[in-house]
Amino acid sequence: MARIGRASLPLLVLAVVFSSGGIGGASPIHSAFSVSISATPSTGNAPLFVSFSATVLSGTPTRYNWSFGDGDYYNGSATPENASPTHEYVAPGRYTAIVEVWEGSASSLGGPVTIMVGHAPIVLSVSATPTSGYAPLTVVYNVSASGGTGTYTYFEWHFGDGGTGSGAVVAHEYTSPGDYHATVTVEDSSGTQATAEMNVSVDSLQVGASSNPASPWVWAAAGFTGGFLVALGALFLLRRRGSDPPERSQPALLAPEAPHSEEAESGKVPSVGNGPTPPDPTETATDASPPAVPAVTLSHRVVVHLSQQGFVNPSELTPPEITQGGIARALGVKQNVLTNVLRRLEENGIVLSSVSHVRGELRRLKSYRLTAQGDALARELRGRKP
Repeated sequence: MARIGRASLPLLVLAVVFSSGGIGGASPIHSAFSVSISATPSTGNAPLFVSFSATVLSGTPTRYNWSFGDGDYYNGSATPENASPTHEYVAPGRYTAIVEVWEGSASSLGGPVTIMVGHAPIVLSVSATPTSGYAPLTVVYNVSASGGTGTYTYFEWHFGDGGTGSGAVVAHEYTSPGDYHATVTVEDSSGTQATAEMNVSVDSLQVGASSNPASPWVWAAAGFTGGFLVALGALFLLRRRGSDPPERSQPALLAPEAPHSEEAESGKVPSVGNGPTPPDPTETATDASPPAVPAVTLSHRVVVHLSQQGFVNPSELTPPEITQGGIARALGVKQNVLTNVLRRLEENGIVLSSVSHVRGELRRLKSYRLTAQGDALARELRGRKP
């Protein structure tokens, strides 16, 4: 056995002191036990919940200090729960987790273990309003996205009729009937894409076709109304050419006329005999007797209503009060009755119609306004005494 010299003895004592725990009870440089660590799962998309577990191979732990690598820490006493915590990684990234296990004044590190967190898939929610209707039909599409990077750089629409658009909210007009399959593609800042789809049905509106057996009578009533308006206009021109001073002349609408009621325009044919009943020769008219005032018809009411709506600026949305539905609501009549009246007024040059976007409506509708002849007729009607 080799002998240790006197001069080497102090060095040997110092080495023994350091290797046995240091001077004054300080913590050892290397612990006397080892720790292993596991993570389940170690990969996945955010948000990712990971269950950790620390196993001490020897010794009796008294404390666990966890570092999950994303800035979160957990320190706790040596309980089974603290030895196997669960942590949520909310953002994508690469993380390194470790645990420091203490036994009294000594500690040992477990790990590291790497956690890979990816982006969650992009989830799309798409809607269309309306999903059906008559051509031309304006549909407003809306898409909302979640997942991915949370930053979406690309919204592309294909409406199924060859049209395209971009943006989270878009409007598209279908001019032809058909069933359309619309799709939208959304891309996030990482280049990941997702696609959603929507179906829209557009029908054709048949004009003039009707299965209502009363249709011939409605046309007869409409023809009667048109003839009455033509005669009324001619009478108005003749009266204006008369010899009476303008201030004393009777309005054309106050001239005697055949009785005409709103029922005639709604489809009921008025009773027609062999002609008007001749006046009773025993009855004589006096200057004090007021002239007969003809009944106010639905055509008259439509003309007066349109004259009260004022001028519509072409740059503004059309007010609903001059659409067929708005007129019907204002006058308290059914739209199918009003359709024939408006058609005859248009044929006789009293009103003009056009199709435009209407305030509060998602599709374009037909609206009506008075012509110069209609304005003159409205002035006469407004000056008439009930």
